Amino acid sequence: ADNAEVIHVQQDGDEDAISIDMNGADLALNIDQDSEAGSIYVNSTAANANVVGLEAHSLATGSAIRIDASGLTTGEAIDIYSNSSDVNARSLVKVVNDHADSTATIPLSIQQDSANKALFVDQNANGLSVDVSTDATTANGVNIGAASMTAGTGLSVSVGALTTGGGVDITSLRDRKS
Repeated sequence: ADNAEVIHVQQDGDEDAISIDMNGADLALNIDQDSEAGSIYVNSTAANANVVGLEAHSLATGSAIRIDASGLTTGEAIDIYSNSSDVNARSLVKVVNDHADSTATIPLSIQQDSANKALFVDQNANGLSVDVSTDATTANGVNIGAASMTAGTGLSVSVGALTTGGGVDITSLRDRKS
């Protein structure tokens, strides 16, 4: 029959519909998808709950999520999309390192081994493209390190349509002299 389900679980109560307790040293769930269709699809009508939750409190050296998309040609390993017209402030991606003692932690690290951009920001509205805020009192707010560079420019600023203002504004707000 068309669209026949091998397994169908319907739970109308307040308990988990499916629960897997795994105490062995192998995968608790293994999906081997060999057809041209998605492997997992979640459709949620939850308005105030996390749709997918992942806890890995005992994880010490592995990765909580690892994506290997080595076959990519024009797709993305992660595609996050929102078309919400709601005007409330929100973040589409939020990374928080919430413990002050974890001083060697880098919340977001990007390694680019190709000769293309490591970070590209395309701001299509009349707002800031990048805004860096720091509470540091003795450390640099922004550092550009190019120790291996032998030719080129360490920092390039191009403002082709500028009619008022300036290409770069560097201001110290302490003991400002007029």
